[in-house]
Amino acid sequence: VIIAGDTADNINGFQNIWTATRMMDSSDVEGVVTFNITPQDLAGNPGGTSTQTTNGSRIIYDNTVPFINDINECNFTEDKDYTLISDTLRLGISGGDLLSGIKNYKFCLGNSRGSNEIIFWTDTDGIVDTLVGEITFNQSLTQNVPYFASAFAIDRAGNVSDTIFGDGFIVDTTAPSTGIIYNDGFDNDNETDWTIDSTRLDVRWDSFDDNPSNLSTNPIPLLIGSYELSILDEPDTVKVLDWFTVDTLADSATITGIALQKNMKYFVAVRAVDMAGNKSDSVRTDEIRFDNQPAKIETVTPSLNTYLNVLSSDETIDFKFNKDVTYFTFSISNIGANTLPYDTS
Repeated sequence: VIIAGDTADNINGFQNIWTATRMMDSSDVEGVVTFNITPQDLAGNPGGTSTQTTNGSRIIYDNTVPFINDINECNFTEDKDYTLISDTLRLGISGGDLLSGIKNYKFCLGNSRGSNEIIFWTDTDGIVDTLVGEITFNQSLTQNVPYFASAFAIDRAGNVSDTIFGDGFIVDTTAPSTGIIYNDGFDNDNETDWTIDSTRLDVRWDSFDDNPSNLSTNPIPLLIGSYELSILDEPDTVKVLDWFTVDTLADSATITGIALQKNMKYFVAVRAVDMAGNKSDSVRTDEIRFDNQPAKIETVTPSLNTYLNVLSSDETIDFKFNKDVTYFTFSISNIGANTLPYDTS
């Protein structure tokens, strides 16, 4: 009996059943193991040589450890540092083995790299090269405490890969605190503001916070991930523009591509979204109106053909505009050398 190019170490037989063994070592070539069996009868007559099994099965010699590429915590396809789910852990583990193939992965979970006090080393429930599934464990995670997953691969020959360690994650189920939003009107008071451009609105905001209680977050901080804005034409009724996301680093935004109408009230709402996906309550600007027409004088009192007593300090000229104005200019021209003093109010 020749196994992998060398004579078998032991050949034993009982009745018509014979067993041949050979100890493989690192000098042997990995891959499909070849064999050559030539039987002989008691008289020494050789029979036909066999080089294949009768059922088509093969033996693969695999002395190389499998490889493990990465471990994605909280997500199947990319690594996340935050999750808002406290009873289910998503792990995406990728690796491979070029000869016998991956049999399974083992993983654990603890409060430090490589530790397993939360979940002891556990087999995954698949024999494919990539784990895709949800892992549920009984112990709910405590917020703002870092957790670390670890994993290694085992191939079908029993070789074990190096252990890979995750960079850690935290469970965050608390929404950020709300902040303040301003429009680009003339002040921050709670009053109607105006815009002369129907196609855009400029807004800014401040004071949203994902860690208002100043919890210890070492080594993973609690952070705002992004902001979402929308436009309403009446408080909480009709959305002119549905929620959309702006850059996480921004504290202002210019909303374009809109078509504001006259005689309508508009409100811009903003809310914060933290890195785990929790959304804060929204805050809203005060009333914004679109107006691109100049103010007009409706009445002047007294009328233009009325004479004023310039010697009296109680004489007034009253103007009524067709809308509220923020400021106006006024001057008096007279016939004569003297300039008339006046005040505006």
